[in-house]
Amino acid sequence: MRYDQSRADKLDATMLELLLPESAVESLGRWLADPERGQRYANGSGPHSIPYTPSKWMAVEPWPSTFANRTAADSVSVSRAEVVAAVRAAEQSESWAEAFVATQVVPMKLAATTFRI
Repeated sequence: MRYDQSRADKLDATMLELLLPESAVESLGRWLADPERGQRYANGSGPHSIPYTPSKWMAVEPWPSTFANRTAADSVSVSRAEVVAAVRAAEQSESWAEAFVATQVVPMKLAATTFRI
């Protein structure tokens, strides 16, 4: 199975055409206004990057070579574009485990955030 960015782009375009129900939009507005929840995202998330601490990923193998060295204890950021680049690099060597790891750094960080609407 090969990664196909065009299929991901098509899904993104389709999702942009679908409207959320009014109740969901209102709920999202309340979440964004709440300083304990989503207020820090009210003006967007910047260039779609997520901070993470590489040293917390020491036990994970194989680690994408394009990501920060896991000996770094300081927080760094990874963008969606960097994740896509890491997946593409892993695809070239058919390192599917590395491609999978690259996609998990961002979701695992998000999973640690509480999204209570």
